[in-house]
Amino acid sequence: PADGGTTNFHNATTDVMMKYAGWSLEAAYMWRQGKRTPGSAVDEDGVPIAAVAARNGHGWMVQKALLIPRTRLEPAMRYSGYRGIGVTSMPDRDEVGGGLNYYFFGHNLKLQVDYFRSFAPGQVSVGADLLRVQIQAAL
Repeated sequence: PADGGTTNFHNATTDVMMKYAGWSLEAAYMWRQGKRTPGSAVDEDGVPIAAVAARNGHGWMVQKALLIPRTRLEPAMRYSGYRGIGVTSMPDRDEVGGGLNYYFFGHNLKLQVDYFRSFAPGQVSVGADLLRVQIQAAL
């Protein structure tokens, strides 16, 4: 942390994935609780840097996809979110979006295009947009 302190975290995660006949469903849940020990760092003017609370919270993700039969295309949709718990520096956020994967040669060579909208709960119109294009090549 910027104040020179430390943070100890406890984390727990769980996930599940099911695939059947080209359909896939994935879901995950994450939980984190941290304890901050403030430091004594100062800025250029000698003013102490304020301690920031740990990023305590929990989050989730659900994604559904379909590998279209006799093609190499897979559209996917995902919803995810996280919420702060107790004293935290983590703001509540939601994210919704989708993507399209094209498999040239399985997962070893594929093109992925995703679009996501990230926003505070209930404020979709005040969010941020993310467009990602990725080519994955593996041996």
